[in-house]
Amino acid sequence: MNTKRFRLSGISAIFSPDQENLTPLGEAAEIIISLIAVTLKAVVIGLSALGSLSSDLPEKLGVVDSVWRGIFAILIIIPLMILAASIPLGFMLAALEKWDFLTGFEYIISLV
Repeated sequence: MNTKRFRLSGISAIFSPDQENLTPLGEAAEIIISLIAVTLKAVVIGLSALGSLSSDLPEKLGVVDSVWRGIFAILIIIPLMILAASIPLGFMLAALEKWDFLTGFEYIISLV
């Protein structure tokens, strides 16, 4: 079974010159980088929850008094906002990692 392993950062290439397989040191670098990324993501989410956008969002979407509008916002509006943010981020990640766009986009979507 020949599976290609994708790297999140170029750091592991320092420890793994072979483009197909990561060495244990390269795997460790990827794990550490992933843990730092998850931690920073949690910090950003926490800080954004403190902002006025998150407290005013139900009023701005008009979902305070309407169950159907709330369902519409949860099932349609919010996924479209995530999709709209994921497209440029996926493109940038794919360009930085020299992946095709679909791989970068799918990776970003998998993080959400």
